[in-house]
Amino acid sequence: MPGVVTFRSTFNLITKILALVTNGLLVYLFARYRSVRTPFNVYAVNLCLSNLGYLSFLYPTSLYNEWRPTSSPPSKAFCVFHRFTIHGFRPVIVHTHLLVALNRLWALAAPVSYRNYHRSDSLLRPSLICLSIWLYVELFILPGIVIDALSPPSLYETVHCSANSCGPNWYLNTGLFLIYDAPLVLFLLIYPVIFAIIFSTSRLRPGHVSSIQHPTNQTENTATHDGDNHTLRPTSHGEHPVPVTAVTTNSKASCFGRLAHQSGRQFMMLTLLTFNVVISLFPAQLYYTLITFGLNPSGMFAVVGTLYALGCIFDPILFFISVTTFKEAFRQMFRLHQQPRRYC
Repeated sequence: MPGVVTFRSTFNLITKILALVTNGLLVYLFARYRSVRTPFNVYAVNLCLSNLGYLSFLYPTSLYNEWRPTSSPPSKAFCVFHRFTIHGFRPVIVHTHLLVALNRLWALAAPVSYRNYHRSDSLLRPSLICLSIWLYVELFILPGIVIDALSPPSLYETVHCSANSCGPNWYLNTGLFLIYDAPLVLFLLIYPVIFAIIFSTSRLRPGHVSSIQHPTNQTENTATHDGDNHTLRPTSHGEHPVPVTAVTTNSKASCFGRLAHQSGRQFMMLTLLTFNVVISLFPAQLYYTLITFGLNPSGMFAVVGTLYALGCIFDPILFFISVTTFKEAFRQMFRLHQQPRRYC
C-alpha cells in the first residue's frame, strides 16, 4: 500500500545505504591511492560501479513506482525508463561477476599469456574489456527498449509500472537466456574448473615434500609499498607482490593447505565471490526464469529481493578481505584520519 512504512521497506532502505557506502568506498580507494590501481582491481571496481548504477537508478525508480499516487496511471515514458533501469544494470552485474571469474581462469590456465597482456601494468586494456561488456549489454537491450516505447501501454499498468517489457515473447525469452541465465551458469561452471586446475598443479610428488621454496630465479628482493624489503613471489593478477616464507610440510599435507599455498588469497576471493553469487544472484535469476514459464512460487519474491540487496553489500567487502592492495589502502586511509592534531 503506497505511503505505508513497513519492515521490508525500512530494511531495503538500510541495505541500499550500506551498499552505497561499501561500493563507494572501494571506488574511492581506487581513485585515491595509486597502489590500488592495478589491472585486476579494474574488474573489482567495474563490479562496484555496476552495483552503484543499480542502486542509484533502479532503486529510486522502483521506490517511486511503488509509492506514487494511484489517482492516475503512470506515464508511458516513466514505465519505459523504469524497465530500462532494470534490464540496463542487472545483467551488467551478472557479467561483471563473470569477468572476475574469467580473469582468474585466464591467470591460472595461461599465466604466460596473462602476464604478457598485463606486462605494462596499464589500466587501459582491462578498462576496455569492462567497457565492452557494458556496451554489449546496452546494445543488446536497445531494440527491446525501442519496441517497448513504441508499443501501447499494458492493460496491467493502471496503477504501477510492470517489470515486463512489451514485445514478442521469443525476443524477451532469448534476452533472458543470453544476458541473464547464460553468463550466470558460465560463472558457476568456472569455479570447479579453477578448483581442478589448482588442485592438479598443487599436488606434491613423493620424495619432494620436505620443504617448499620458490626458486631463486622466480623471486626478487624488492621494496613493497610499505617501504620494507621482502622476498617476493611473482603474482599474475596485478597486485603488489606478497612476502614469501618457507613452508614446511610432509606427505600428510591437507588438500586445503596445498590449495592455499598454491593460490593464496585469490582463490579465497573467488570462493567468497562464488558463494555470494549462489546466495544472492542465483535465487533471483531462478525466480525470474520460473516466471517466464508461468510459475510464481508464493513468497519467493520477498526472499530473493532481500538476498539480492545483501549481495550488493558483500561484493566490495569480500574484496576488502581478500585483495591485499585494497586492505592496505583502507588501513592507510584509516591511519591518516586517526593522526593526532598538532597544536601550536
